[in-house]
Amino acid sequence: MPIIRNFLLVIFFIFSVLAIIGLFISPTWEVSRTIEINAQSEKIFENINNVEKWPQWIPWNREMDNTLYYEYTGPRGVNARLSWSGKKINPGKILITKSDPSNGIEYDMELGYRTMKVKGFLTFEKKGDIYLVTWKDTGSTGHNFLARIFTGNLDELIGPDFEKGLKNLKYLCENGK
Repeated sequence: MPIIRNFLLVIFFIFSVLAIIGLFISPTWEVSRTIEINAQSEKIFENINNVEKWPQWIPWNREMDNTLYYEYTGPRGVNARLSWSGKKINPGKILITKSDPSNGIEYDMELGYRTMKVKGFLTFEKKGDIYLVTWKDTGSTGHNFLARIFTGNLDELIGPDFEKGLKNLKYLCENGK
């Protein structure tokens, strides 16, 4: 019995330390990346405003999971929805909530089985002859102290995927697709 009691005390201690650490970590998180694209704003907007084009440039696609299935509903722009599911990539859905041809879109995203809600932005801004395109996701863990610990490194985990997606978007926009 002392072994079980000691084991439970160690588990309780670890959980307590993690909860205390979680108290000092912000409940909100943000991942953002920017790239220069040498294309017309209409071409950029066409590729981000139409969810049917997203699988051509987002990094989470059939190259990662050949069982990935996409479903598109709604018009282009506001109320357009992209849902996906696969064996390797968790299910999710994106709903475009704002759409402005002069600067980009906003979207709501749910990942997994409604466990993580994300507010996303794909915006562009003219700088000389090019456009700066920014992809940003934000979210909150609320009162979940343990989730705060795991979202602390989202920038390192998701940032490279954003960079890959933006490079794919750049290629599509600059090469007339």
